[in-house]
Amino acid sequence: MVVVQASQPNSPVCVDCSSPLEGLTALHVCPRCLHPQPLKKEESYFEALGVPQRFCQDPIQLEKRFYEVSRTLHPDRFTHAGSEILQRSIQRMSFLNEAYRVLKSSAARRDYMLQLEGVQGSGSSTGSSSQPSKLPMELAEAWFEIQDLMFEDQVAAQQKLGEFERELQTLKSSLDQRVEVLEKSYDAKADQGVYDQTLLLELQEELRRENYLKSMQRDVDRIKKNAHSN
Repeated sequence: MVVVQASQPNSPVCVDCSSPLEGLTALHVCPRCLHPQPLKKEESYFEALGVPQRFCQDPIQLEKRFYEVSRTLHPDRFTHAGSEILQRSIQRMSFLNEAYRVLKSSAARRDYMLQLEGVQGSGSSTGSSSQPSKLPMELAEAWFEIQDLMFEDQVAAQQKLGEFERELQTLKSSLDQRVEVLEKSYDAKADQGVYDQTLLLELQEELRRENYLKSMQRDVDRIKKNAHSN
């Protein structure tokens, strides 16, 4: 468990006129000189939309803040402001669009949060095919049995496949609930200034199991599709 005492950062100021930048839209466009601000090196999607760095987000609030900022930041407002100012607007608008795309998706937001916290995401892009720990051995055994039956008894194989798919869905539902509990637990502690790395590592492991189940479901779908085409 890691406890972080947040320090009070200096208030941001406009890079062009040094006016204080207070409020969500001001962080993007200075209210005094009306110049878009350059993207900061470590600026996050959460900062861009003015929401706390949490797994759980209000989609209505996200949408409201996205449109609030985009109205102020849209490049059409800066077509006659000079190339540098226009370029800042284009860069910021692109960043804002990507921020909104990621944060409005629970899965993409989850992976992004884990990356920000230095924890690898769901593992869907790692290319690893190894079976994660703590998955029931019965699941793998049933899968091998189905593959053998596909060559011996198609009717029995299809019956086993239906049972296997129902078991997959039950496990997937259980994992989804566990992921939700871990996310809410992390957010609740973060609200108190406690950032629990252990919870993030547990979440990562659950997501790896979930990704493995999704891979197995794709195999099931492939077998069903091939059976129907024959």
